[in-house]
Amino acid sequence: MTSNKEEKEGRIEFKGVFTDEIRKRMRERRVKLGLPYQQISQYFNVDWSTYRKWELGTTLRCSTRHFELINAFINGELDETLKTMFHVPEPSVAEPVSSDFYVSLNRMANAYLLCSGHPKVAAELLEGLEQLAMDTLQELIASGPGKPKRGRPRKVSI
Repeated sequence: MTSNKEEKEGRIEFKGVFTDEIRKRMRERRVKLGLPYQQISQYFNVDWSTYRKWELGTTLRCSTRHFELINAFINGELDETLKTMFHVPEPSVAEPVSSDFYVSLNRMANAYLLCSGHPKVAAELLEGLEQLAMDTLQELIASGPGKPKRGRPRKVSI
């Protein structure tokens, strides 16, 4: 069990300016919860692009009405509320998936959403992702159990 002192040492305080540390913590919390920009922005009652700008660095400040929520969010105090609100499933795998995976997955989802007006491009994106997944699985199967293939990372064109 952690003491109050330990809990407070891990806390960071948002005072109205989006520092690199604040942005990193916002991204980590969102990714850990598996929430896309569109969902987390609903909780803050802002457009998804506004939340994205908070997290990525194109906006330096926000309205004072968001300070308390941002503080609670970056310090993990809203995790259970957000999980319930957005029906976030508990992880079902023994090993946690890296946050890099969720970031990449989120980027692909955003790219796909941006392609909504271009069905051919969206279809090519999905086809490329599916082909990459199949190629990767085939390489793993071909390398045999317990012998992952350790070649150079492939450049993927989608």
